[in-house]
Amino acid sequence: MNDERTQWEFTPDVGVSPEGACAESQRDVEARIAAYLDSILQRSDRELECAPPHCAIIFTHGMAIKYALRRIEMASPQAAWKKAIDNTSVTEARYSTDPGSQGGWHVVRVNDSAHLEGWAHSSGATDV
Repeated sequence: MNDERTQWEFTPDVGVSPEGACAESQRDVEARIAAYLDSILQRSDRELECAPPHCAIIFTHGMAIKYALRRIEMASPQAAWKKAIDNTSVTEARYSTDPGSQGGWHVVRVNDSAHLEGWAHSSGATDV
């Protein structure tokens, strides 16, 4: 890996790609994702149209999930680049309002692709 790419991938405040294009930094993306998740937590039961406990389903791309998990886990910036998030996989996090250390976000499962097991073979697709 070249030094410019390493700096861009592992430095959360860099907002320029190795090719020189302006881009959001990792911290900018994480802040945007955190603000969105906070906005969901502030919605009422009626707005979520979901019985307690509150629920919301979010469809997004893998990097957004990686950044959200990095923030929830309070891991280093490099952690976002070391997780595998497959297309159509399910990642589940729950928010608890319990006081103390039990409150906040909890990661339940990451990159769960069980819903795809056997699909490729039953559809006639072949392994490559």
